[in-house]
Amino acid sequence: MRPSKRIVRPASSLVVAFAVLLAAGCERSAPKEAPPAAAADLYVGPPICYDITAGGQATAVVVELQKYARLFGSAAVAKGEGPAYVLTGTVTLVEGEPAKFEDTTLEYQWIIDATLNLLDAASGATLESFVVPEYRIGKTESSEAARRAAVRSGAGKLAQFIFYDGSVLGQPDIRDLLAGLLIETEGDYLYNDVVAKVAEAGVRAVPYLIWKMWEDDRRVLLKGDLPGLDPKDAGRVRVCDVANHALEKILGRVTNLPAGADRREVERHAAGWQRLWQDRCGAYLQGEELRTLLKDRAANARPAAAKK
Repeated sequence: MRPSKRIVRPASSLVVAFAVLLAAGCERSAPKEAPPAAAADLYVGPPICYDITAGGQATAVVVELQKYARLFGSAAVAKGEGPAYVLTGTVTLVEGEPAKFEDTTLEYQWIIDATLNLLDAASGATLESFVVPEYRIGKTESSEAARRAAVRSGAGKLAQFIFYDGSVLGQPDIRDLLAGLLIETEGDYLYNDVVAKVAEAGVRAVPYLIWKMWEDDRRVLLKGDLPGLDPKDAGRVRVCDVANHALEKILGRVTNLPAGADRREVERHAAGWQRLWQDRCGAYLQGEELRTLLKDRAANARPAAAKK
């Protein structure tokens, strides 16, 4: 999923609403779930305040973007709840003229136009800007089906700009490691080496690996070996397969996802990882639980800041 245009970092300084049900048969062994960690121990990224003008029916795009943000660890908070960043700008979602042949509608279309700015909440300085210009989505079933697809796809593009490719909220070391899976190299560098390096990054790599399971079916060009890999399937290993193996290393579960599995099976596994991540990511908390977590994090950060 690639943008048609992107503006990054001005001179003054980037499925779907994910399924959450764990599908039966996703695991070879299913260790008993530990109870959820205490709020202060949950992974959480910087909270974001959304101050976006949503025209037309674009409020749904902003809501969907907030769901992606939770995946990447950033909860949505109000201005008075201590956001680290403020996301401003405009998003519009309008119905376009359907494509027709004579009196027959061939495709219903909706158009998203978005320009967003990521601000530092403390100073108000603009850190990055993101643009999705006149992004058009069409569906043959109905206007409503096209609208839903436009909401998901438009929010997904913005999420990739902000959280996956973004220079402020992204994790470029993890992104670059995963991109290396698509580069054929000489010597003994294996995709197992990529898994080991990503696993060293720990839970901050989890959102990027789940994203890859949902989004990336491209074949891995590095050589390597997965647990239980049949030699005849060595050439069928994809980025989503390696991402699944890295998630096994980080989150401590063993799955039976075979190399070259169909998209439906990959999505079942991704949904299982998403459910487990919800238990461990503080951005999924609501109300007082979330406020308590953010207060604890802010209090614990003060001594470290004072030492600098």
